[in-house]
Amino acid sequence: VTSIEASAFAYCSKAESITIPSSVTRIGAAAFKECSKVTSVTIPSSVTDLEGGVFSGCKLLANVTLPEGMDKIPGSMFYNCSEVRSFTIPASVTSIGDYAFSRCFGLRTISIPAGVTSIGKNAFDNINTFGVYTDSLAVIEGAINSGAKNIYIFLADSISYTPASAKGSDRKELNIDARTEDFVLNGCGNSIDNVIIKSDASRTVINNITFTSAAGTPLSISSAAVQLGQINASSSGITLMLTNDNCDLRLYGESKITSTSGNGLLCRNVTASKSDEAVEKGVYSELEVNGNILKCGQITNDSYIKCNGSIIDISEDDYAKYV
Repeated sequence: VTSIEASAFAYCSKAESITIPSSVTRIGAAAFKECSKVTSVTIPSSVTDLEGGVFSGCKLLANVTLPEGMDKIPGSMFYNCSEVRSFTIPASVTSIGDYAFSRCFGLRTISIPAGVTSIGKNAFDNINTFGVYTDSLAVIEGAINSGAKNIYIFLADSISYTPASAKGSDRKELNIDARTEDFVLNGCGNSIDNVIIKSDASRTVINNITFTSAAGTPLSISSAAVQLGQINASSSGITLMLTNDNCDLRLYGESKITSTSGNGLLCRNVTASKSDEAVEKGVYSELEVNGNILKCGQITNDSYIKCNGSIIDISEDDYAKYV
């Protein structure tokens, strides 16, 4: 046997184990779909061609071994495999398809190999924690759109966005939606150029990174809880917007935002303080704003924010024009 055809064993409700012979090189779409009693499977290294949804709906599948050498995890491959608790993605994998691990409710944490260059939409929908160490903007975008509750991104190198065509936007916009509980971006000392971060996560943490943007607002954050740690951001527009009605701003170390057009920070009500780690380690912490601060509300503990411009109270109508 060299090939298992599409839907060959789909809905085999009495099958409890799957043994795939080493002669098999291809497994078709939905080949083992909803084999509801299967608990473990090992895919031999001979398999080089996997189609989508192979094990989708195998709700008791808990142990999966994938071979080194496979280069992709197809779309919906483990969709609704709710008993999968842990998973190791082979280092050889470069792409993960749409909904590949969606509804794997038991999967708590997963890390992505450095070689992955493409992550499909909602690939990890409903998993708890998703982490990547990457220098690929496509992987970062995939992580943000993965559907995971907590997203951790660590930059392996600096990133500069270049539009694919002359008609493309000169900036890349990354939108973190409100389903996200924690969004953490750690630059590891690297920089991001011409990328705009818009975060509606419950908490947004940005550390150790430099943002530069020829125009626009590189950081627009509506999170109720925000932590900035040793960031440096500059733009010709408003560089940082904190748009939550009551933003709890925690600082670790010295961060600086600069606007060449004059307005560096736009905010509503902000309470500034040191992060817990900064307090514990005794780290001097401050947000320096090179430009004006436009505020529609109050800044509490403003000694943590150094303004090298003017602090300007604006009306609700004026605030609405900016956001």
